[in-house]
Amino acid sequence: MNKFTKRISKLKKHPNHAVVFGTAFGRLPEILPIFKTIFVFSNDPIIKSKNVVYRTDIADTKVLIEIDIIFIDLNLKSELYKMETIWNVNKSIVLVEGNDILGREFTKPLFNSNYSCTSQQGMYHVWEFQR
Repeated sequence: MNKFTKRISKLKKHPNHAVVFGTAFGRLPEILPIFKTIFVFSNDPIIKSKNVVYRTDIADTKVLIEIDIIFIDLNLKSELYKMETIWNVNKSIVLVEGNDILGREFTKPLFNSNYSCTSQQGMYHVWEFQR
């Protein structure tokens, strides 16, 4: 288990399901053993596995429940408002790619849902629901 997967598995005890918007920072094969099911929103299949479900339309997110962690690639930051329904229902941990925290124009949906950036882990930063 490398440093990246150790950090992901420490974020939540017994993570079951994840949603990936993009490629999980280019590390999708590494997170496969951590989750029971990974829903990937991408136009082209990256990897084939029993626990990976591909979707093409971000509008399909309304049916996803019991999601523990959401991975959002930096190139999809402008689509954050479409993903709001997942973290509002599940109170999931949101991981956004990049060293720097995104500007307010992109993170407004997270702030409106009572999320705040709790840590930066090098290649991504962690957003968690604050009560």
